[in-house]
Amino acid sequence: MAQSTLVDWDISSGARVLDALREENIPVEHAYWSADAEENAPWVLHIITPLYEQDGPRKTLDRIENAFRKAGISDRLRGNLQVSGPQGISAKLQQHLSSPGLTSSPAVSGAYMPFIVPYVGGTIGILLEDATSNRFRVTFSPYQGRGGALVRKDLDGTISLTSFLIDTLKIDEYIAREAVVRAAMTGRWSIPNVNLSEAELKEHGLAQ
Repeated sequence: MAQSTLVDWDISSGARVLDALREENIPVEHAYWSADAEENAPWVLHIITPLYEQDGPRKTLDRIENAFRKAGISDRLRGNLQVSGPQGISAKLQQHLSSPGLTSSPAVSGAYMPFIVPYVGGTIGILLEDATSNRFRVTFSPYQGRGGALVRKDLDGTISLTSFLIDTLKIDEYIAREAVVRAAMTGRWSIPNVNLSEAELKEHGLAQ
């Protein structure tokens, strides 16, 4: 038996989905196409996001539907989409997802084509290090643990912190300004579901 062909339209549409989700700050740990073993089985695009377990299926699906509407994602692609959380991934499937490219194995029953998610989802942590000098420490904690100590970025004053969050990291202005106020008042605050590429993390001093 053979699966139907995964065509260029499917692959490029999967990339459009990731772009749409990033615009709405929806973190994605894995993304892959799969097809069952039977002949002419349709390919299904799977999105694995921690929001599925954090916020629940209904709220997560509503956010994804809203992201798709804003991006003009077609009904055809939306009908071939499945969303789940990272806790639902088996160890065998996890092994396949770590190597982009078309794979087929009886262990996972069917064909799989994972592809690289072009950004890292995580949480921005803000710590008020020194109330007298108004110095803040900013860190980025990825949802998929990499091990090792977090890289810290020090910023002096609320103006610098606000500019870094809004102008540099492109975080929503309302969310960023609230985070600055809360961090200044309570000593610490966090902004979840921030999506940044590896290059952006390094460029902005949040990764080595």
